[in-house]
Parts: sequence; structure tokens; C-alpha cells
Amino acid sequence: MIALTARQQGLLDFIRTYMAEHSGMAPSVRDMVAGTGAANPGGVHGLLTRLEQRGAIRRVPNRPRAIEIAAANELHHVPTAALLAELARRGVALPERASPLQCHSGNPFNDFGHSREVIDQ
Repeated sequence: MIALTARQQGLLDFIRTYMAEHSGMAPSVRDMVAGTGAANPGGVHGLLTRLEQRGAIRRVPNRPRAIEIAAANELHHVPTAALLAELARRGVALPERASPLQCHSGNPFNDFGHSREVIDQ
């Protein structure tokens, strides 16, 4: 999971506590506003969106209270663009991928130990 801001972590902690106290039922947006001291529902919606983008929660669109807290080690549902944006924000340099045009032998199939005949079958 990508690191959270203090406000995002506060909302996530509130959701966890609420769900533990209410048999797994997620809080409503009004509950979150009241529980976190947010100024308005729009602020909570923004925090929820960012929590989802960072992989901390999953939501079902157009369903109230449809929030699931993601396990800390799950990143498969986080959009690649969000991960790359966070790495760029932190200044982490990533190696560039070699395109088929940049392969060593000029034939991308040979560089990976495959012949065209095997792949085409």
C-alpha cells in the first residue's frame, strides 16, 4: 500500500474501528463526517477516493457502505498508474523497459530464447 497522509490514515482508522464495532458494516459518509470531524461530506468523499487510489480500501460503485479494507500486502488491485505516480512523487527512478526495437539481436524472439516458429504455433 502506498503511504497515507495523516487525514487519510485517520479516516482509515475510523473505518476499521467502526467496522469492528458494527459487525463488519462500513460507516456511512455522515458517520465518517461526524467521526473524523471533517468539515463536509465532500471532504470525506475525496479522502475515500484517495484511499481507494492508494490501495487502502476497495469500494463497489453506486453502493452505499460498500467498503472493504485491503490487506497491507495486496497491491494487485492498485492501478499501475497510481503506483508509478507515487514512485515519481518520491523521486524513485525506474529502469526503462526495452522495446522490441531495442533488443540485442534485432529479433525480439531470439533475445528471449524463443523462435518465431514456436510462438506462432
